[in-house]
Amino acid sequence: MNKQIVHRWRTIVIPFFISLLLVGNQGCAGQQLTNKKNDDMNLRMAVQSNGFLAIILQNNSTDTLRIWEFGNSWGWNTLTLKLKGISPDDLFVLHRRRAMIFSPNVSTFIKIDPSDEIILPLNPGDKTWESDKDLSVLIDQPIEIRGTLEIPNSPEAHEFNVFMGKVESEWIELQPPHKWLFPNSE
Repeated sequence: MNKQIVHRWRTIVIPFFISLLLVGNQGCAGQQLTNKKNDDMNLRMAVQSNGFLAIILQNNSTDTLRIWEFGNSWGWNTLTLKLKGISPDDLFVLHRRRAMIFSPNVSTFIKIDPSDEIILPLNPGDKTWESDKDLSVLIDQPIEIRGTLEIPNSPEAHEFNVFMGKVESEWIELQPPHKWLFPNSE
C-alpha cells in the first residue's frame, strides 16, 4: 500500500503500511476536537517483528485525515513517549531533541485515507530523541509505554487542513530486550 506525503509543491508517494490506535483529545480535518475519545482516529503502539517500535494511526472516519510529517518543524515535536518502569517513581518522558535545524523546512504532511491505517516506525534509541531522566535503569526490566500525538493549532495547520489536538495510546507492557530503545545492548 502506498501513502502520500504532500507539501506545497509536489506529492511524494512512499510505499509503507502503518497502523495506530489514538485515544484522547484530538482533532481532524482542520478542526480542533475536545472529546475524550474520538471515533475518527485511533492511535496505538506496537513492537514490529524486527524488534523496533512503531505507532499505528487508523482513520475510522469517512474523511481523509492529515498529520504533520515528523521531519519538519511542524511535526518534529508532535510525538512524545512516556515510559514506566517497575518502580512507581520510574516515569520517563521521551521527546525529540529541541535544537534542530530544518533546511529546507517544508510543511509536509501524511494523508490517511478513510478506513485506512498507517504504521510509522520510530527509533527512540537514536540521537534525535532525549529523555528527562537516565533510561539505563530500564534496560533489563519490563516497561510500560504510551504514545501521545499532539498537534497544536497553527495558521499552517488550518491552511493545510491538518489534524489539531491531542491523542494518546493505551499503556502497553513490553518485556526486555528493548532493542528499539537500547540498540547496542545484547
